[in-house]
Amino acid sequence: MQEITKENVQQLKKQFLADGCNILYGAGDTGHQIGAILDDLGIATQYCVDDDETKQGTQMDGKPVISRMELAMIAEKQSVNVILSSIYAKMMEQKLHALPVQVFSIFGLYVSDKERALTTILKLKQAEETWLKKMKEIKEFFSDAMSRRILEVLQQVGLERRPDGRLGNPRQDWFVEIASSEEHYFVEPVPRLLGDSSVLVDCGAYTGDMLGQLAHHQYPFRRIYAFEANPTVFQTLLKHAADLNLQEKTEAVNCGVWNKPGELEFQVSDVHPTGGQLIPGGAQASGYEKITVRTDTLDSLISEPVDFLKMDIEGAELPALHGATRILKESRPILAISIYHSLDDLADIPIFLHEQMKDYTFFLRHHSFTVGETVMYGIPKEREA
Repeated sequence: MQEITKENVQQLKKQFLADGCNILYGAGDTGHQIGAILDDLGIATQYCVDDDETKQGTQMDGKPVISRMELAMIAEKQSVNVILSSIYAKMMEQKLHALPVQVFSIFGLYVSDKERALTTILKLKQAEETWLKKMKEIKEFFSDAMSRRILEVLQQVGLERRPDGRLGNPRQDWFVEIASSEEHYFVEPVPRLLGDSSVLVDCGAYTGDMLGQLAHHQYPFRRIYAFEANPTVFQTLLKHAADLNLQEKTEAVNCGVWNKPGELEFQVSDVHPTGGQLIPGGAQASGYEKITVRTDTLDSLISEPVDFLKMDIEGAELPALHGATRILKESRPILAISIYHSLDDLADIPIFLHEQMKDYTFFLRHHSFTVGETVMYGIPKEREA
């Protein structure tokens, strides 16, 4: 184990930490603060590893929290540096002794550099206060008791995990309380507002889950635009549409929806087998396969009126909404927008929609027994009549 100090940090960056896959061990509050210090030092981390199973599968500062088993899988494929974030560094190192990884400790630097540590904590406090002000604002957007309770629970989650772009799993009973028994995206009154002429838009279509819902319930619609950026998953989407005999009503598009046309880096991972995630600015994503995908705006891709708009695109929802302002204004569709990918999204997406979409009834539903799958629904009042 090598100790990162003020004197050797630049040398270690150049020798090990600049190009490797850097993983922070410890997804607690100290780990979060040390992660911020690493950012200040220009040391990018791609994952966090933690032995707490309730944290695994969540995120810390936008980085996936993984298990030691998942760490081992990554280390089999590439060079890995593990940075320990605890006073119990020796104990952590022992847990890693059988893995082919370089181990570093930074806790001493964290403790000794009090000015940096205090500055980091102050930034977190200021971010927390800003986030709480936003959360207080958006509570006024929702009049039903369940939406307000969902916000209360997620705000408490955010305070325990801090407003740094990550959500945790502090109390399972909270999520049991707020979990919806209604079907994901097709909560009341959505199904009865669809008709034979309805045009649906599914951003983040994945392998065609929504197509399966439409076929199973025989919901009426004329056309569905299904957007999926991952080219491998897209092929499965096409096959699923054909298997459901919906290919003639499905306009499948292998493209990421964004706020402008162009290309972006896109990351996919065998460790976290979701559809994938756009990484604006070409951010380093070691441990993932990184590919380039086409992006465009919904306003450019769709010319006809839209009746229903769903988004679940791994944190790209707000930029994609900015790229759909014409559709939002002219079509005034029913909305089902995921807001759970970060604490910022939890506040910023409702603020954006409330500002843009007047005379809408907004409500939240939480479609899981963990922190994920919170959806903001919007029903234009003229469609309710």
